[in-house]
Order: sequence, then C-alpha cells, then structure tokens
Amino acid sequence: MFNISAGGSRDPPAGSFHNTTMNKKNAFTLIEILVVIIILSFLASIAVLNYITTLENFKAKEAQHILKEIYGSQKRYYLDHDAYATQLSSLDIDIKDDSNFDPPIACDMLVEGERIIAYMDRGSTQYQYRIQINTDAEIICAPTAPEDICQKLGLSE
Repeated sequence: MFNISAGGSRDPPAGSFHNTTMNKKNAFTLIEILVVIIILSFLASIAVLNYITTLENFKAKEAQHILKEIYGSQKRYYLDHDAYATQLSSLDIDIKDDSNFDPPIACDMLVEGERIIAYMDRGSTQYQYRIQINTDAEIICAPTAPEDICQKLGLSE
C-alpha cells in the first residue's frame, strides 16, 4: 500500500489525509484578537480626544483673532467719540459670520474690575465658554462647562 522510494522513505498514498504538520498552531485565538481590538480601541480614543481638543483650540484662536480686530476698531471709535461702541455695526470693520461661536458683541461693561469692550460666546454641546477682550487687549476666558476648558485651551481666566 505504501510506495518505498529510493531513499527508503514512505510516501502516503494519494488522497490520504495523513499530514504531520497540521498539529502546529496556524491561527489566532479569540482572546488574542480581543486583546488587539481593546488596545486599538484605547489608542483610538486617545487620538480622538486629542483631535477634539486641538480643534477646539483652533476655534478659540480664531475667536481671539476676531476680538483683536474688534479691539482695534473699538480703540479708533473711542478716539473719535470718547466712548466705546455698544453695537458692532457702529465700528469700522466687517466681521464674517463664524459658525463656531455666537456672533461677536461690542460692548462697554465692567466685569470684576475689568472694562470689557467685546466678547464672543461658545455654546457647543461639549464646550461652553466666553472669550472677552478688555481695554488693555488682554484676552480673558470665562468658562461655563467644563470648568477647566480655559486651562485646556491655554487661555487665562
């Protein structure tokens, strides 16, 4: 039934299911696959959180830029009228609509000893805060939720 070759080894007959190499492990176990999935999920969650924070930081920087433009216009208005404008339409600038924040507000209000001349509110589902600019061109952040958002964005309170 077995053929003997010149070297003296036996060859299994054709169609035989006899294979000695099938005893080795050739696949991943379910536990190994689950461990890899858990690790990848953890790494993805860290990456997503960093992305969201970076995106929010970009939006805050954009609001700061808009407020600094309003600051310059408020200073020019003050030189002409000896008072700060309380309406954005009174200023000599054109601010494009920014969907990340509520429209900027030109004002003249005293908040905790600081004269605020403009502010912008951010009221997203995840972050709620106000970025303000005072008469010294200092950007001030007033957090609503979460309370540490200003620190995360690198803004002073």
